[in-house]
Amino acid sequence: MYGKIRSETAAKIRERFIEKASKEIKKLSKKDLKLVGAALYWAEGNTKNRNRIQFGNSNPHMIKVAIQFFRESCKIPNDKISARVHIYPRINYLKTLSFWSKLTKLPKKNFKPPQTQISRASKGKRPFNTLPYGTLHLTINNTELACKIKGWIEGIIQKI
Repeated sequence: MYGKIRSETAAKIRERFIEKASKEIKKLSKKDLKLVGAALYWAEGNTKNRNRIQFGNSNPHMIKVAIQFFRESCKIPNDKISARVHIYPRINYLKTLSFWSKLTKLPKKNFKPPQTQISRASKGKRPFNTLPYGTLHLTINNTELACKIKGWIEGIIQKI
């Protein structure tokens, strides 16, 4: 009983820390979005490709930031962004497609057929609900933009 109370108290303290810290972040400027987007792409995107932008993740918040970065900082219209959902067995593709389409505000016609796979790392032992919507992979075929984002990343590196 005492352990449960301590755990709940600790959770409330952590929640207050998070809430206080989140208030330190004000509305992001266009420059802020460019820096956040470039850093996110640096960490999670395919920086090795010279001719296209590829970004994939299972976290809806990261996908939302990435898509906003592509639209606002990179000036990429929806018709130039393609998407592919990577799902695992037992995941309902139509439900997943609707989820990602609504989140990204990309029309369903922008989505390529899904890739169904079993994670090599988990050898099929992954719990059913770990990634309920699989992962979303965004692709933009644009050599100039690929170089521009790499330049922004290089600028971050040089200025730190």
